[in-house]
Amino acid sequence: MFFNRKTTDDRFRDLRDEIASLKRLVESRDLDWADMRARCKRLLDRTEKVAARSVEQEPRPAGGDTSQPLTAAPASASRVDRIRQQLKASGKEVPDGLLRG
Repeated sequence: MFFNRKTTDDRFRDLRDEIASLKRLVESRDLDWADMRARCKRLLDRTEKVAARSVEQEPRPAGGDTSQPLTAAPASASRVDRIRQQLKASGKEVPDGLLRG
C-alpha cells in the first residue's frame, strides 16, 4: 500500500510539472504571436502609407480625359489593319474597338 501511494504521488508530481511546463510554453507562444501580429500591423500600416503617397504623387493627365489615345497622332488605317492581321496570324483575337483605325 505504501509503494502504491508513493508511485501515485510521483506520477501526480510528474504530471503536474508537465502541465506547468506546457502552460509556460503556451504563454510564450501567445507572446510570440502577439509580437508577430504587432509587427505585421506596423508593416501593413507603413505599406499603406507608402501606397497612399505614391498615388498622391502619381502624375495625372493634363486634361483628365482618358478616352483619347496616348499618342498625339492617330495611327493610320493601313497600320491598324497590318497590326490586326499580324495578331490574327499569331492566333490572337483583337476585341472590337480596341484598335481604332
